[in-house]
Amino acid sequence: MKSEKPKSALLEIGVEELPARFINPALDQLKALAEKELGANGLEFSSVQPLGSPRRLAIIIKGLPLKAKDREDTVIGPPPKAAKNDQGNWTDAALGFAKAQKVNVNALQLQNTAKGERYVAVHHIRGQSTDGVLKSIFPSIISRLTFPKTMTWESSGVRFARPIRWFAALFHTKVIRFKYAGILADKNTYGLLALGAQKIPLSSSDSYENLLRSRCILSSSIDRREKILNQLDSIPKKIKSGFKAVITDEHLEEVVNITEYPVGIRGQFDEAFLTLPKEILISVLRKHQKFFPIESAEGKLTQYFIGFRNGPSEHQEGVKDGYERVTRARLADAHFFVDHDAKMPLENLVPRLSGMSFIENMGTLLDKTERVKKLAEKLAEHFQLNEDQTKNVTRAANLCKADLLTQIVGELPELQGVAGRIYCHLNGEETVGTAIEQHYWPLSAEGMLPAQIEGSILAVADKLDTLATNFAAGLIPSGSQDPFGLRRSAIGVIRILIERQWPVTLTELIDWPLQNLPEKFSKDQNLKKSLSLFFNQRISAWIANQGYRNDEIEAVLSNGNDTLAVILQKIKDLKNVRNRPEFDALSVAIKRAANILKQAKEKNLFPAVMNGLNFENPEPVEANLIEALKEATPKVEGALAAKNYEGAFMELAVLKN
Repeated sequence: MKSEKPKSALLEIGVEELPARFINPALDQLKALAEKELGANGLEFSSVQPLGSPRRLAIIIKGLPLKAKDREDTVIGPPPKAAKNDQGNWTDAALGFAKAQKVNVNALQLQNTAKGERYVAVHHIRGQSTDGVLKSIFPSIISRLTFPKTMTWESSGVRFARPIRWFAALFHTKVIRFKYAGILADKNTYGLLALGAQKIPLSSSDSYENLLRSRCILSSSIDRREKILNQLDSIPKKIKSGFKAVITDEHLEEVVNITEYPVGIRGQFDEAFLTLPKEILISVLRKHQKFFPIESAEGKLTQYFIGFRNGPSEHQEGVKDGYERVTRARLADAHFFVDHDAKMPLENLVPRLSGMSFIENMGTLLDKTERVKKLAEKLAEHFQLNEDQTKNVTRAANLCKADLLTQIVGELPELQGVAGRIYCHLNGEETVGTAIEQHYWPLSAEGMLPAQIEGSILAVADKLDTLATNFAAGLIPSGSQDPFGLRRSAIGVIRILIERQWPVTLTELIDWPLQNLPEKFSKDQNLKKSLSLFFNQRISAWIANQGYRNDEIEAVLSNGNDTLAVILQKIKDLKNVRNRPEFDALSVAIKRAANILKQAKEKNLFPAVMNGLNFENPEPVEANLIEALKEATPKVEGALAAKNYEGAFMELAVLKN
């Protein structure tokens, strides 16, 4: 009998427009959940392809057979001693397990499992038809999708990111009928909102992508990204050779996920607005309008931009006029805000920070400013900054949060720090302004570090205070939850200190910011332990990402309170020496000696052990060891003093025999 060719299946979840940031994580979940459910149900497949846009989340499963494989499901039960008594009879534990598994107790099998020798219940499960499996797993997959925010909209109380409006579910040409959130799955999808969201019948799962494409819907984010990038490349060149769009990955990803059929439209604004600071102009275009600015070959912003409409190229002039009208209004507002802010020196805004709360029971932003200033000055002294640098650090610390009260940051919060730099530069305070901007850096775990020493000091002070106050308030990250970005703050501190090679220990990193808090926190040993553990975890994670092994990291971190630069140097040297032939022999010798001394101390024999060496009249073997120790000691100490840990190891290596 000729075997059937593998077939594909489709699940599409039709929704009201999703936020752009929800789409990619949801598609990742869809793919992972589908693969897990298919595997758990014995259903083979060749691939799961996620597809999605603002109004649809979908997967196409390829290479499906008509029927799932027969399979065995083994459930682990009690060990032999608990399953049978001394007379060889089944115990209550075995009888209860068999009853729960709905098998005869005599059908239990003794097997070696991951938990050791156990009695197990083996269930022989006949493979279901593929459409039957899909009917079961599709609603299960949908119900397990998670989002940062969800809502309810119908009587069953189902929660989802946005109201679900339809399901299309097919196994090749057959509709997979299931009901979820009051909606019955069928074979229909729906078109662009801009074209009336007309019903589109699907003939098969294989026709899904091409049929949508013929209706001006690109279900693949890869296709939409390529279409956008092609237009971002071609449209500026039509204005003038060398012109190019200003693109960031984050902005591009957002535009990809707010459109189903992106069509680029060129617009322009009055050249007078080019007097606005570049960052503000770009932020207005990106934040409010999702537009891409265009710059000249020399890297200067021009009055042109590219916006993307969602739908085919109809009535472009009307769309262009609308884009330009709204942009003109937004830029006029920004111009007004900048003019207003520039009349008010940042230092005049500092007292008003007393009206902005920071963390509950941890004071206001003015309190935070004072703590950051104290800590920054302490760091400047510890790291031996000169007088001018210290003055700049103090000034920048005093002003670092003031721009939060400016009108431009109120309108465009992502400009915090940047606005402070702009307004300081307008007043001729170049170094202070740059420090204010860079004290927020790095903006991500792998982001750019402050290039300026004053900015580095202020960044470390601000992040340490944030960590200390959050931990004191009990706002400690758990699992994947880290709403205040404390892991990122800790990684930022670690990276800056290592980059700068600044000598500061973990104890100092924890004690110094806590000293600026009320005494009940500064003397709280549990709080210190909690912060210490958190920092150690972040240090371990960061160093592991640099390619070092966990045992190397643990060996160094467990050996004292070193500075971060020394910790990293020790790990580098340890990695180098562990590949040398002397390493294994010396490590065994050191471990043996450590165990002997530990046992001697536990038995209170340490003095006797030392006297047993008989230094006045040593045995030949003892004399050789003593001589070797005398010769190696100053060399090892010299290498350690020079932070040449690999060299210290090689000096010790002569003792291995």
